[in-house]
Amino acid sequence: MLQLEKCGFVKVSQPPIMIKIAKELPSRNKTLFGIAAQIFG
Repeated sequence: MLQLEKCGFVKVSQPPIMIKIAKELPSRNKTLFGIAAQIFG
């Protein structure tokens, strides 16, 4: 993130994350996301 900021990028939001095989999950903000693509219609 620091390198991107040095290049002029600005962080505007906290994107959702994906985790595989984790002992603990991050806190939730009562939202739910799913992966989708145009091929699904």
